[in-house]
Amino acid sequence: MLRVILKPSRRLGVVLVAAHAAAAVTLLPLALPAWLKSLIALCIAGSLCHALWRHAWLRSAVSVTAIELHEGGAAGVEMRDGGCHEARVLRTTYVSAAVCVVNVRIPGAVFARHAIVVSDNVDAESFRRLRVWLRWGYPRDD
Repeated sequence: MLRVILKPSRRLGVVLVAAHAAAAVTLLPLALPAWLKSLIALCIAGSLCHALWRHAWLRSAVSVTAIELHEGGAAGVEMRDGGCHEARVLRTTYVSAAVCVVNVRIPGAVFARHAIVVSDNVDAESFRRLRVWLRWGYPRDD
C-alpha cells in the first residue's frame, strides 16, 4: 500500500495564476465588445479562484487531501471534509516528472475526482513512489 498525503502547494498556485493570466491577456487583441471581454475576464477570474481554492490551497470540502493505492488496483481517497471513499484510478491519470494528475472514480459519484500532485505538496520519496507506481505498476479503470 502507498499512502500519499497532500499539502497546499505554492508552486501549483503560481502556475494556475500564470495560466489564467495568459488566458486573460489573450482577450486584449480580440475584436470583441468591451462588455463581452469583461464578462469573459470575469469567468476566467472565477475559474482561477475555484482552481486555487480546490487544487492549490486544498480548501474545498471535496479537495483530495490523501490518496491510498492498494495492491490489485483498489484505491482510496480522503477529502478535506474528512470523508474517506473507495475509488478506482482512471486511465486518464497523467504522470510526468513534474506533476501527477490522479483521476479517480468514486462509486456512486456523478463526476470523477482529481488530485494534482506536484513536488512541493508531498515529500520527495512519496512523490517518486507515486510516479513509479502510477506509471509502471498500477492497473487503471476506464
